Amino acid sequence: MVDAEVVGISYNGAGRRVYDVRFAVAGRVCSARVDSGSNPKPRDVRIGGTSRLRYSASDPCQKVRETIAAGPGPIPFIAAVVALGFWVGVWRLRPSRSTAGRSD
Repeated sequence: MVDAEVVGISYNGAGRRVYDVRFAVAGRVCSARVDSGSNPKPRDVRIGGTSRLRYSASDPCQKVRETIAAGPGPIPFIAAVVALGFWVGVWRLRPSRSTAGRSD
């Protein structure tokens, strides 16, 4: 992914926003036109602002697409596993009901 500078905004025939962007990748300065998609989420895009792009390793200046935001990654999954492990550990350490209060 790369952050690209928005250098122009226009609309295509279907009425979708199209961004002209400039970015540097692999030692090259590239310019590309990025379609916002058929149903873009509303966000503030302005000339001089940035747009996060994904690009192709084989042709980084031509094959680009916009990405709205990075996903949360593995953090929620890891937190859930840690919480589950903690809960299981506490559950296993509780006193057993079958032996509590029993006298031999």
